[in-house]
Amino acid sequence: MKTTRLMKGLALGLAGLAGLCVMPAAAQEAGAGISVFVPSTLIRNGSGSIAFEQGLSTSIGLGSTLSVPMGFVYHGADGWRLEDAAFTDNGKAALHGDILMPYVGLQAKLPLGAGFFIQAHAAAAGSYAFRLESSGQELAAGLAGAGETVAIKSLGIGKKIGYGYLAGGAIGITIAQVSVVLGAEWRSIRQPAPLSGEIYRVTGAAASLETLSLPNAKALLEGVAFKLGGSFKF
Repeated sequence: MKTTRLMKGLALGLAGLAGLCVMPAAAQEAGAGISVFVPSTLIRNGSGSIAFEQGLSTSIGLGSTLSVPMGFVYHGADGWRLEDAAFTDNGKAALHGDILMPYVGLQAKLPLGAGFFIQAHAAAAGSYAFRLESSGQELAAGLAGAGETVAIKSLGIGKKIGYGYLAGGAIGITIAQVSVVLGAEWRSIRQPAPLSGEIYRVTGAAASLETLSLPNAKALLEGVAFKLGGSFKF
């Protein structure tokens, strides 16, 4: 609960700061780039797959060092884990689906000379996975107890707004009004994903049909995004 309040407060605070800085900002940048997301399930357990992202971003300058980056990212993600007291998480991808992730944060930039620079950033993020589906057999396996096998007859996954954070860094070069950066960032997104439906629970030669109800389940997406991007300063 405290984490939820902290993330919501950070998001509101940064959004408010961005709004206040739009008018007096000395400089503004807009850009795009090529970004690849690698889920933690693939890095640690070989489960899931990489995703190419689409999105737009802008940055409002607060001087020569600080700026407020904001934008959104969209991609398909095969790397969602499921969190619930009635589910055994083995660290593999239990769900896959699309995610729309708006974000707003704070960035620091340090010049290195000859046009080169390094930068670091952190941001609060929202999320909406408007399509979530079971990914392979991991969901059924996580619902099974010791000595049991579970088969899913029907499955419904609720779609709600989530939240999270991202943090990373980059190295880049500026030529005139154009900047090119190469960087990476860690992301952690958690979204409510209540499950409902029916499952067959098999123990030995006996099988029973049960109602599936996990109203407090959450989908967790973590991983690293690698980005080659460009921006133009107005």
